[in-house]
Amino acid sequence: AKAPTPPAIVIGDGRLQMQASSDSYDLIVIDAFNSDAIPVHLLTQESLSEVFLPHLANDGVIAYHITNTFLDLEPILDRLAKQFNLSALTRSVPSDTTEQHAQSANQWVVISHNHQLLAQLQTQGWQPLKPGNMLWTDDFSSVRAAMRQAKPT
Repeated sequence: AKAPTPPAIVIGDGRLQMQASSDSYDLIVIDAFNSDAIPVHLLTQESLSEVFLPHLANDGVIAYHITNTFLDLEPILDRLAKQFNLSALTRSVPSDTTEQHAQSANQWVVISHNHQLLAQLQTQGWQPLKPGNMLWTDDFSSVRAAMRQAKPT
């Protein structure tokens, strides 16, 4: 038996790389939000409608790694998913439970037209996103509105 072909990992500007591709994907992972300067253009209505959704298989999933110290991107993705009648869930996954001092978590959001799959994920600890009302576009986004509120000490 022939071994399955390993998945191709493409590194580069997400929108440009996807636009250059003619392939369809079961899973698209977007992992670019953990620095101080986030690539806003990956969270816009146009990025989803013109770049990612055309390349997503019918039952495919887009997974966003949105761990960020300063920005809460959950409401942004909630609004974006609703714009396209997509289901969306989030989950925080411990980054490393074996180290005593590593208590941080990685936050993921998955969105999909596959409502049944996301219903199954919800039985495994995935939660609905915080509601959002601001749709980011290529012409408008507000990073300031996504800033986390300081917690009282």
